[in-house]
Amino acid sequence: MSETISYYARTADQFIQNTVHTNMDSLYKEFVPLVSPNGTILDLGCGSGKDTLYFSQQGFHVVPLDATKEFVAHTFRLTGIQPVHTSFADMELAPQSFDAVWACASLLHVPRTELADVLKKIRAALKPQGILYLSFKYGTFEGMRNGRYFTDMDEFSLASLMDKTGDLSLHKQWISEDVRPDKKGSWLNALYRKE
Repeated sequence: MSETISYYARTADQFIQNTVHTNMDSLYKEFVPLVSPNGTILDLGCGSGKDTLYFSQQGFHVVPLDATKEFVAHTFRLTGIQPVHTSFADMELAPQSFDAVWACASLLHVPRTELADVLKKIRAALKPQGILYLSFKYGTFEGMRNGRYFTDMDEFSLASLMDKTGDLSLHKQWISEDVRPDKKGSWLNALYRKE
């Protein structure tokens, strides 16, 4: 993860410029109706802060979290909400403290061998009936790609991973194309509910 964090630190301005205005409506419309009104959302890997801003504008209480200090600073400037600056491996989340967790294109930087432990932390932090959204680049690749570590997922590998975390049931799963106009590629999206 350290190489990936270093990559984002070096390229933060460009990354923010390329993503902060991305239209995420197709994903928001799947996620938002499932979250309790005025609920608390953990924005896991907040990046440019665009999702934190959107969710807060919808009346949700949002806790953004990111390992890259440049993203933490930008999210605070954009939203007025102070993110938690920590990695997924080191994050400490209070039990049953979130109505939903939004992990959009963020857990894909965690090595496959470490994903189950991170997901167990997320599961413990979700309230009963809480919602988890996560997305991965679609495929079976794992390793360094353009300066960052990626763990791609297909339906089978994601199902196998989620089986290890316990009491999270699949609500919906779908494949989408990249919403960024300058990027191509497919994404595996999934919504899970805590039992």
